[in-house]
Amino acid sequence: MDSPGAPSSSRLSPFKTYREFVADQRDDADPQAFARRYGEYRGGFARELVRRFFERNADFAWFRDRYDPSRVEERCEKQRARAAGAAKRFREDVDKAGEDAVKQASLDPNAIETVAPTDEDEDKVPLEASLHAVPDHAAANCVLLPGAPPVCGEAALRDAVKRAVEKDDDEKKVPPRLLIDDAAARRKDGFEVDCWLLFADKDQARDACKLLQDARLDVPVPPALTDAPLPWDEASIRNARNVTDDDDLGEDHPDPIARDTAEERVKRGLDREPTDRDNFRCRARRALLAASTPAVDDLGRSKPPRRAPRPWTRGGAALATRPRLARDAAQAQALAEALDAAADVPEEDRFARVVEGDGELAELLRGDNAARLDVCAAYLRRVHLHLYYGGARCRDEVDLLTRDAAWLTRPDAADEPLNAAEELALFEKESTKLRDRLSETRKRRRSDGDEAADEAKDEEPKEEKEEEEEDWGASLRAEDEKTIRLIQQATREADATAEPDASAGVGPGRCYHPRGRCAKLFPREGRCLAAARARFDGLHKLEEDNGRARCAFEWCRKLFKSDEYLKKHLANRHGDHLEAYLTSARRPFMWAVYDADAHKPLPPLRTANGDEVEPLDLLRGGDFQAPRKRDRRDRDRGRDRDRRDRGRRDDFRSPRERYAAGPPRPPPGAERSSDTRKPPSYDDVDAPKRPVLDLDYGVLLPPPAKKKKKSAG
Repeated sequence: MDSPGAPSSSRLSPFKTYREFVADQRDDADPQAFARRYGEYRGGFARELVRRFFERNADFAWFRDRYDPSRVEERCEKQRARAAGAAKRFREDVDKAGEDAVKQASLDPNAIETVAPTDEDEDKVPLEASLHAVPDHAAANCVLLPGAPPVCGEAALRDAVKRAVEKDDDEKKVPPRLLIDDAAARRKDGFEVDCWLLFADKDQARDACKLLQDARLDVPVPPALTDAPLPWDEASIRNARNVTDDDDLGEDHPDPIARDTAEERVKRGLDREPTDRDNFRCRARRALLAASTPAVDDLGRSKPPRRAPRPWTRGGAALATRPRLARDAAQAQALAEALDAAADVPEEDRFARVVEGDGELAELLRGDNAARLDVCAAYLRRVHLHLYYGGARCRDEVDLLTRDAAWLTRPDAADEPLNAAEELALFEKESTKLRDRLSETRKRRRSDGDEAADEAKDEEPKEEKEEEEEDWGASLRAEDEKTIRLIQQATREADATAEPDASAGVGPGRCYHPRGRCAKLFPREGRCLAAARARFDGLHKLEEDNGRARCAFEWCRKLFKSDEYLKKHLANRHGDHLEAYLTSARRPFMWAVYDADAHKPLPPLRTANGDEVEPLDLLRGGDFQAPRKRDRRDRDRGRDRDRRDRGRRDDFRSPRERYAAGPPRPPPGAERSSDTRKPPSYDDVDAPKRPVLDLDYGVLLPPPAKKKKKSAG
């Protein structure tokens, strides 16, 4: 293995298996020494891989968006703004629908009729008539661009799509909204990303899909990616630890060596305009429309769409009973209130105002817990990207957009409601239980710490266990625990006085406030970036008479009447050079967040014999495949996939997780093998039970007797 201080140009040696490692060792050591040395080798190899991956990817836009504390704060602000806008639009839709909102938000299995499209309206999607559907995610208005290279930033890709769509049309149109998938989830595809274009109408989406169906998009390569990456060695790591742990950090550059290297590159780039560009072939398609529209075979029979509401079968028939509906309604409303507080949704647009109003709809919701639950579930999906049944909170809008099951419904229709007084009494009873449990958990967390609270999460009151003694009781209790944990997380997220925890604080796109090291390092990084920005402006400024300033780039040389206009010009016209320079100041803070991330993206490793090794397992020091976050690298890539079994499943696991979930398990009733090294399989059932002939080859046996022919006589 390369030394930790080796330059990035040297190639990292392939990972060795235990057999290959032992073959290179001396024979005078015992097996325990081999195991200890191999453990040290695994840990050192993983740390070197982490260092090299950070060094090579720190200049990529997707990496900065994920691990830069200032970018995380900006992303959280966008999520809060999106949630506030979605809540306002939901309130308008509910007020417009009136009492019909209950019917539109129904989670009964037959609430949505899967009608095949007609020749008059071939883009009709039945599920979009529901209140659960996001208006901006209309299937006919969405276009998918799969497999964009990671060098494409959001701004560069948006400009490339705009040029490709408007080059044959002089009329100016509303530019589409661009959504980019998380590149960290596509680590096995070279961190390629899928892009979704959300247009204003279906005609514009159809025309754009024809133009981008077989076209090549040309995107500029940022200047930081054209040169060799800035070195990130053990000295830089130690300096980053000192910087991030220093509470009295000033405005000085946190990495002087990287500052000098970045300034040399800035001086070299003053007289050279960046001309490096990358292009890729885009295969645009309206994938969401094909997945959301019922198909019709040659005989005229309609098949249900792949992306449609599906019943949540784990809960069983208990989901339709009135006591269970009251509990779900109380939990859903508590979760909505906690998330509204975390997202800073305006008071007039929160879900509590929908229920506590004076209109007929509010009175209807208070008198029917099923209606309250259905409308609240629609609010959670559209505003906070949360699917109540199943307990799945989507990472971002792309995750919600590409779900195979749009949302989950009840297996059976809800029972007939009781009178309004009894329904309200059931709701108040379940709300009181939920508040008591949340307060008890909060007290345990304050007194005993987070570990004691996590150990107590599996406890359940005895009276609730007695109510759920059927086969579906365990599933419902697990879902209740998941919902309660989400309420607690949202409550802590909304608490501005909470101390940052020891986690990385990266958080997926659904988070509304940064936590962990991101929240702790954000003010420190802001001071350093402000000082670095001032130095960058000074390096690219030429003083002129009358207080004017000229751009120092040789191939630009624009003149401005003041320094403020020059700063705006440098940020807009030469933003790639500015980002490349600021990255040298960001890297110590990015490393602190990246190093603390428990699910950091790393490329997969393969041994000489082709076996795949999980790099995070090497960091943890374990020999097993530890659970990772969902890998969606095979989703919506334009491949033909077998979807025959999807209608009978209600989980969201990818095919890789479903078909590669570990070693084979023995069938029911099979005997366990006495050999622990041999994994059990179905072959053990058909193995012969008769004893095998035991031969002793140490005894010399006489040769067999020769056969004689019988005489003819």
